[in-house]
Parts: sequence; C-alpha cells; structure tokens
Amino acid sequence: LDDALVGQPLCPGCFDYAGAVLWNASVGELWRRTTITIQRQLARLAGLPVRQLASVVRLAFTRVAEYQARGLVHVHAVLRLDAAPSPAQPDACLPPPSTFTARLLADAVRAAVPRVAAPVPAPDTDTAGSVGWGPQLDIRAIPDTEDTPEGANGVAGYVAKYATKSSDGKGALDHRLRTADEIAELDVNDHLRRLVSTAWILGGRPHLAELRLRAWAHTLGFRGHWASRSRRYSTTLKALRLARQAWHRRHAAPSDTATAHVGQWRYLGRGHRTAGDAWLAATAGQNARQARELSRLDLAVAA
Repeated sequence: LDDALVGQPLCPGCFDYAGAVLWNASVGELWRRTTITIQRQLARLAGLPVRQLASVVRLAFTRVAEYQARGLVHVHAVLRLDAAPSPAQPDACLPPPSTFTARLLADAVRAAVPRVAAPVPAPDTDTAGSVGWGPQLDIRAIPDTEDTPEGANGVAGYVAKYATKSSDGKGALDHRLRTADEIAELDVNDHLRRLVSTAWILGGRPHLAELRLRAWAHTLGFRGHWASRSRRYSTTLKALRLARQAWHRRHAAPSDTATAHVGQWRYLGRGHRTAGDAWLAATAGQNARQARELSRLDLAVAA
C-alpha cells in the first residue's frame, strides 16, 4: 500500500466528511465533560458524595490532541490524583490518601468514558445529536521512576512527541485561511482538502455559526490549542520564564558597561514619519505579496 494513501478513504463518496469536521469541533467539550464524569465516578467508587471529593483529592491532568492520518482527532492524556490543598499550603502538590490508588483512578476512567456524551449539531438542520468516545481505551499506570520509558521522563517524551504533529505532515495547514480560493492551492492530499473545504462550507451555515468553522478550517474543525492542562498539573510558563531569566542573570559574564534602567516611557506617535517612508513600506509589502503568489503558482504548476 502506498504510504501516501494511508488514512484516505477507499470510498470518498461514502466517507462522512461533515461528521468528521463536527467531531473535531466537539472534542474540546467532550474532554471537559470527561474530566467531570471521571470525578463523579471516582467519588462513587470511593464511597463519597461528589461534593465531598474536592475536599479529599484533586484531579490533575495534561491533555494532547493528535490528528490521525484520516484527519480525525483523538486524545492522549496523563491523569494524576493529588491531595486536596490545605489553607496552609494552597500550592502544595502532595500524594492523595492511600485509598486513592492508580487502580482506583483507572477504574474511574473506565467507568466514565462510555458514559460521556457531548452535544453536536446536525450539518444541515438546527437539530442536535450527541457524540462520545469510541471503544479504544488504553490505560497504563505510570511507575514512580524517571529514566525508563514508562517513567516520568518517558511520559514527558511521549507527550512532547505529539506536540510536533499537525493536521498535515507538510505544514500546509499551519495558518488560518482568508478565502475559499486558498483551499485549492493547499499542498495536501484530496482527502484533507475535502475536510478543509467541508469545514469552510459548514462554517457558512447560520445554525453552525457558534462553532466558527471557517476560522478553524485549517485544523479540520478542531478548535483550541493542541494541548491543555488543569490549573495545577505542573508549573506555569510564567514561572519557567522567571526561572530562566534568573538563571541568565546569575550566569551572565561580568561587564564594565553600565546598564541604564529606563522606568518611564512616553508616547511619540505611530505610522510613518514621511510620505517617502510610507511609499517604501507599501512597495515592500506589495513585492512580498507578489512573491508569495508566484510561489503558489509555481507549486501548482509543479503539481
């Protein structure tokens, strides 16, 4: 089988392109409902009222969305149970009570996933149906080790691997589309092109306006970021930036040059100072646009 054909339907006319796009658009809401249902099942298995669970343990997670070759999204997630924060240590990350084991969490996930459903609109009418997860569910416990494929470092590499994946392998769908004419110029196979086109068409239907499918046509209808996490799963990007800045300050080479710290700013204006500067900028922009258009035409002729 030609690798270029992997993921493409044997019968394009039988493939539900509208359903695929609407599935991708529903994954975010489906995952949100999944985390809620996992906590409800966890409380049931632990013999606790749902409201009391939050005072005992807290569910933390990181979630990565991956595109399959056929253009549909599925989810990889790392789930963890932490002890509920105390007023004295609101930011502490402590192990949960001994009764909340990895096996208990896995059982809660197995019980929750088949029960979860999210609303999805019909492509042609304003009636609504529902979507849920498929039967494939692979749950693995993460051992308390680091330098093993199953340990912390292995999991970090596993999640990072999917950060590099997009809806196509060439990067042709790495930006939003401005017009429908751009779809014909995309360097993708016919299957992905039809998914993009379907998202664009559905995005023009009034009852689907809230999904903003034209804005997300380049992601085949999937809305949002490829990765999300619970608030206290790990450190924040701000904390990482501050730590990096502090490290550079500590390791910076000494310099005799005095550093001026500017603490006041004032607004001077915007735009070009002269008509000549404005003309040069406009000309440069026009040349850049023409160069991009010529590149697209060359690619189309080469194809």
